[in-house]
Amino acid sequence: MASRNHNSYSTQLLQLFLSFMLAEVIISSNVAEEEILSKETFFERCRTASPGLRTGLTCEQLWAIFQRVFECPSSDCTPITDDSAYKEFVEQIPPTTPANRTLFYSGGTKVAAYNIGKKCIDKLTIQMTFLGQLFDDLKWCCVRNGSVDTQCSADDSCTSVTLNKFWTQASELFAKNATMHTAVILNGSGSAPPYREDSIFTTTEVPSLTSSVISMTAILVYENDQVKKRWTCSSPDSRLPDLHVALARKNIQYNCTDDYWYSSEQCSSANSLSMAIWMLPLILVIQKIIST
Repeated sequence: MASRNHNSYSTQLLQLFLSFMLAEVIISSNVAEEEILSKETFFERCRTASPGLRTGLTCEQLWAIFQRVFECPSSDCTPITDDSAYKEFVEQIPPTTPANRTLFYSGGTKVAAYNIGKKCIDKLTIQMTFLGQLFDDLKWCCVRNGSVDTQCSADDSCTSVTLNKFWTQASELFAKNATMHTAVILNGSGSAPPYREDSIFTTTEVPSLTSSVISMTAILVYENDQVKKRWTCSSPDSRLPDLHVALARKNIQYNCTDDYWYSSEQCSSANSLSMAIWMLPLILVIQKIIST
């Protein structure tokens, strides 16, 4: 009896792991925990960034500019509030994409946008630009005596201001540099409308689009194909009509799709094969337990 219960429990455990491995969990705001920026991390990322995305400045020159622009304004952990400082640095490494390849995202769809852009629609999010490769998932407050102040960089009240201002400036320039046909990944399963009033996409990126943009396609993605669509392109309270109006004012064509194909394993999830390989030894152990 005990052996039968043991086998039943082991079988359930195996099924749980297999379902986890194969699940089509698409939308995730659980991105990597932010790491405190250091000189070593900066140079490592700078030297390994995609060559085609680099600017004319060397890593040493960029670090020197970063040190100067983000010098601590006081002896305590006071954040830099002058927008011109952030703008000055971002303009040294403007987040640009080739024509037709700009991809925005909003509503916790960062991971899905990265995967959809890379695997299915050949477009680049801001994290895939040179600036994004340098600073994605990093945090800092200011630079003191030539190094990032680690104590202040652990102070959320300072880093939250720094990151918000930095990425707002970067997002504005990212949108200004967009050309031709663009797209945005929006959350179709969230409690908030896909086109949120307080998002950087709404407040900064859409207003910064120029006449170089011909169209924008809103792509709604969902947690998995078993979840009922909370929002669709035709949902009256989705605020998507507001996006349509905002784009029309700029003579930009608006399109929208809520096709589940974009939320499929094929498009929106990280490569499940690598996960399967990583978990294979554990699965084999569980199978051995079941057979004994």
